[in-house]
Amino acid sequence: MTTKDAFTSWLPNVCANVTFINFATTINYLHYFIKERIFSNERPQEHKLNKSLRLEQQKIEADLHVNEQNLLNVLNNNENILENEDVTKELDKLKQKSVDLQQKEETQEKQFKIIKEILES
Repeated sequence: MTTKDAFTSWLPNVCANVTFINFATTINYLHYFIKERIFSNERPQEHKLNKSLRLEQQKIEADLHVNEQNLLNVLNNNENILENEDVTKELDKLKQKSVDLQQKEETQEKQFKIIKEILES
């Protein structure tokens, strides 16, 4: 089965029995892919750093999502939030975790800028 329609929807029974492969590529992606390959060959150390930063960034995003879910659970499970000490302690913990994750994200952004400059040169 092939289609040129970017917004095709398939029936559930078709999706269950078929593996879909998206061959759509753009010029920007090809440009990025070529730069990435050159970068990995010419500067393997920076390439490893870039990969580890991306993995850490995904971990931070997942941790932030968990924090959000915990916050919503705490707020939903308690009627009187301001008078419950356990809730305030949990909120303080979540706030501190969020601050720590934000600091990690800021340092990563600085490192990403350095790597981006290397890629563009």
